[in-house]
Amino acid sequence: MPLMLFRRFVSTALFTAASLSFGCGSGALGAHTIDPMDGNDTATVAASMLDGSLSDADLETYAGSLSKERQETLGTLVDAIADKRSSEGGAKLLFVCTHNSRRSQLAQAWATVAAHSRGLDDIEAFSGGTEVTAFHPNAIGALERAGLSVVRGDGSNPRVRVALASTDMNLECWSKRLDDDDNPSDDFIAVMTCDDADRACPSVSGASHRVALSYVDPKVSDGTDLVAATYDERSRQIAMEMAFVMSRVAETEEAES
Repeated sequence: MPLMLFRRFVSTALFTAASLSFGCGSGALGAHTIDPMDGNDTATVAASMLDGSLSDADLETYAGSLSKERQETLGTLVDAIADKRSSEGGAKLLFVCTHNSRRSQLAQAWATVAAHSRGLDDIEAFSGGTEVTAFHPNAIGALERAGLSVVRGDGSNPRVRVALASTDMNLECWSKRLDDDDNPSDDFIAVMTCDDADRACPSVSGASHRVALSYVDPKVSDGTDLVAATYDERSRQIAMEMAFVMSRVAETEEAES
């Protein structure tokens, strides 16, 4: 998916017709929904994105629609990334959820795309869990529908190749423990994408920073007619937030140069 298509994909986060939450947590869907007819909601940003651009101003407006707590959490992640890049010349993000099957996988993919779109090649994204299961097919489907190139392997826990067309971005994703040999073991930023993992891992060995950025689990829709809509909405939310984070990181770099 070319970068302009990525921007178009992210802009559709503001057009969702389903009553799906942008809130946090792993239980039922929350209360903050996007109303595409409300000119005071984040839908006002969509018109400026229709030409295929995703400006920093658009992202700031989007972030302004979030709760103060959510904004502060995203700001904490921005600061952590900027700190690692300044002190070590790069940042490694390890997204963690219990099964490393849905939210953490989506976050790894979209953080990579967002960093790549900003030319932040010194930022690497990984994912892991407290248990090993598999990269869930419904989450993989959400990435495919978003336009990413996906090649699925075989087996109960297949390796899944995720690529961004016309770029050299290429990820190999599968379910693994957060302490897997393929994940960073020290000086990384742990990003807890689910409440259960956040509670189970109050501290993450080797992490220099720990940020609790939880998302509603799309598995609440498994087995229902809302599967695609729910997974797509969660995928869009994560994409939008990662785009905002990387835009702020890029701004920090420009301000310091």
